[in-house]
Amino acid sequence: MRSWRGALDYCKASRRCRELRAVLARSLMVPFLNYRPTDHDSRVVFSGGGMLRVRVGALVLTLLVASCGSDSTTAPTPTPPPVTSPVQPTTPNMIGVWAGTLTIALSELSNTCNQNWIITSQNGGQSSGTFQMSGGTTASCGQAGNLSGSVSTTGVISNLTYSIVLGATTCARVAGGIFSGVLSSSGTLSAQTTDTLRCPGLSDFTWSLVASMGKQ
Repeated sequence: MRSWRGALDYCKASRRCRELRAVLARSLMVPFLNYRPTDHDSRVVFSGGGMLRVRVGALVLTLLVASCGSDSTTAPTPTPPPVTSPVQPTTPNMIGVWAGTLTIALSELSNTCNQNWIITSQNGGQSSGTFQMSGGTTASCGQAGNLSGSVSTTGVISNLTYSIVLGATTCARVAGGIFSGVLSSSGTLSAQTTDTLRCPGLSDFTWSLVASMGKQ
């Protein structure tokens, strides 16, 4: 008796159950549930009527609780955020026309040449094309040929080489000649190297070369 009446008290606290119970209050079920046997009825109650009332009352309460459920509603399952692939770094595009200077320095002497690159091919970080030099602040710089090099996704320039010895048409390179440097996000490039040359009638010597270029 206490068990289903305790459940009924729990059900009374539910908003939906209060609404259903208000409907049941207009029927004969609530008076039936609130019934207390009199002395006159005790024989009926203890001869089976009481057990019937308990069973019917429990059945009504079971249906009431099942129909009411709970005031709480199931929270919707949160939608997981879309999975996005990390952005892959890209290699700078070297193809195009570049213009700038090449400065050759030996001790206190230097010569600055105008130069142009035309990069026509690129495969990943490897690129190649042609170059042409002109002008010269202290000596003529009229040279042309091929060049090639590499650039990383972070703009590191490596293995930049020219097909001829720059600034010395009668000398042979015995060491150096490979430029390295950096390409900035604004499209300017700076690379440098040293060449050790062997020229007829002269001792071997080393000079520095600095290329400063910008994409047009």
